[in-house]
Amino acid sequence: MKVLAFADVHASLTAMKKLDALVKKEKPDLLVNLGDFTIFEQHLEDVCSRLAKLHPVQLVVHGNHEEDLTTAQVCKRHGWVFCHKKCVQIGDALFVGYGGGGFSSREPEFERCVKNVHTTIKAAKKVVLLTHQPAFGTAVDNLYGRHVGNTSFTAFIKKYNVAMALSGHIHETAGKTGKLGKTIVANPGPFGKVFTV
Repeated sequence: MKVLAFADVHASLTAMKKLDALVKKEKPDLLVNLGDFTIFEQHLEDVCSRLAKLHPVQLVVHGNHEEDLTTAQVCKRHGWVFCHKKCVQIGDALFVGYGGGGFSSREPEFERCVKNVHTTIKAAKKVVLLTHQPAFGTAVDNLYGRHVGNTSFTAFIKKYNVAMALSGHIHETAGKTGKLGKTIVANPGPFGKVFTV
């Protein structure tokens, strides 16, 4: 399955044009929006209308620039899948989503959500973690030599068979990819990156 992921578009017309060109070139099976697609929800409808034209199948988590309820409503209007606090099975991949935040070193609510779906996650052939904030201790949370990611996401990656962890939030690491054990960690940035899941 070919996935085009992006993060931190922040209503940029340049980013949306580049995403459109990448969609046309790569013909992905689905898009993954990792949040902060607006600037504090300004011009929300215009931005979402433009994003909706990119691809009919989109998985979305909100960033720290969007509220979860607003994002849920937008997803419903456009037929997108709002993945916050949810597991979404597509093919043989289980997408586990958790949006918002961006500044916490630990996310107890995420930890509680995971406990509720432990059996589902454990049974999955492939797990893809979708978050706005990156996991702690990786190439994508390293900000000027200091790790600023979330330890709850790191613990999740180490505990489960996570094939890939996609996140955004740290603009300085946009476009970077690294590894945490066997797990690919990536911040696709506003211009997007294509991954095979």
